[in-house]
Amino acid sequence: EGHGGATHGDGDGDDGRAMDDGQEEKKEDAEFPRDGRSRVRSDYRPLPDVPTDGRPSAAGGVAAISKHRPWPALENWTLASLASSPHLRDRPLKCGEDDDGGTLRVKLKHFLQYLSSNVDDSPLYIFDATFDEDKYAKRLLEDYTVPDYFDEDLFGLVGEKRRPPYRWFLVGPERSGTTVHVDPLGTSAWNTLVVGVKRWVLFPPHVPKSVVKGRRLTLPGEDDEAIH
Repeated sequence: EGHGGATHGDGDGDDGRAMDDGQEEKKEDAEFPRDGRSRVRSDYRPLPDVPTDGRPSAAGGVAAISKHRPWPALENWTLASLASSPHLRDRPLKCGEDDDGGTLRVKLKHFLQYLSSNVDDSPLYIFDATFDEDKYAKRLLEDYTVPDYFDEDLFGLVGEKRRPPYRWFLVGPERSGTTVHVDPLGTSAWNTLVVGVKRWVLFPPHVPKSVVKGRRLTLPGEDDEAIH
């Protein structure tokens, strides 16, 4: 089923495939700007703006992805709606892990206060995969439907208890985001952005790991948490 949707951009980016240690590491680094600025290919053409009629649609509105009713998430997942929701505002949702790998949770209402005022370089963000196990938070499942393009779900054949994580609820402020990663078991996921802007960083499989990790751009003593 993939991602249920993001209320603010989470900055997720997959590197396509895991690099082959030992082989890829020996390749010469591709020429990337040392100052961290991106370089746009000469043949790059941005996608047209996507009009919204209450349903996710393909770029330019060429084809509707879902034939179902408009998603209630478009209204229910705005920051104002989440903050006032009697079913969600007091629910503890995952926002990270401690040094021992334990899950850290925060009530949604407290996180929204943090979201509006934080100045962190690498802010916390909600990335919760177990909301559907909470008797109140699972109401989020009623706010969206799976787009028609993604109605084939092979992992659904193994049952809910045996399948890997496959749907997440995300809320994050500016500058928040995941590190470069591959999804569980190499699976692919669909994402829907309801509010805000989401920037993706994608690398083809042939790009060396040393480039993907951006080690050369990290200064001595600089925190690389936002990258790794």
